[in-house]
Amino acid sequence: MRRQVLIFLLAMVFVGCGKKNDNESAPSSNPEKATLLFPSQNSACTITNVISTTQSNINLSTNTSNTQSVKVPQLTTTLNRSTAYSWYVVSRSSKSTIVAQSDIWKFFNPGPGTVYYAPFPADLLTPAFNGTATITNGKVTLTWQGSDPDNDISSYSVYLGTSNVNLALVANTTFTNLAVGLPTSNIRYYWKVVTVDTKGNTSDSAIYYFSAL
Repeated sequence: MRRQVLIFLLAMVFVGCGKKNDNESAPSSNPEKATLLFPSQNSACTITNVISTTQSNINLSTNTSNTQSVKVPQLTTTLNRSTAYSWYVVSRSSKSTIVAQSDIWKFFNPGPGTVYYAPFPADLLTPAFNGTATITNGKVTLTWQGSDPDNDISSYSVYLGTSNVNLALVANTTFTNLAVGLPTSNIRYYWKVVTVDTKGNTSDSAIYYFSAL
């Protein structure tokens, strides 16, 4: 199973200091949502500096000033190779308690000799994490979204159970939704999706749980 790491970046929006005309309205001090630039969404990213056969430096750019001991719209960080990552930016203002979060993007950091890439872990959509689902005709519909740098996803394996350590395979499907039978209501169900590509590479999603009503 490929490891997915969330990279949390804090972006600081600086407001210029200057004399303001009394007739001018004060500009908003709330931060704006950052625009992610690189690594590109659902891509096999370009390595800028290989440190070793297991790690590399990758430049993460946004379109805002971000802060993690830096004041430029980028961050150079060390990441494991042959690994899928997701990342987003949280923008903060020194004059407001409101924050703005960017979209969440994914990329794959290839390793030495990598030709084919494993799919990204699927994003589970509904039922939402720790949400509720109404049983209709004895079934609940699960939905998710898959992606792959090679665009060669062949199928999804869906697992379901009443414990996060007791998940059973309920179906293999090429669709991104599945109506599953739930024999009992008013209990918690756990589920995950394993994405499979045409080369046999796989990746596990997170495990979500929901209450069936």
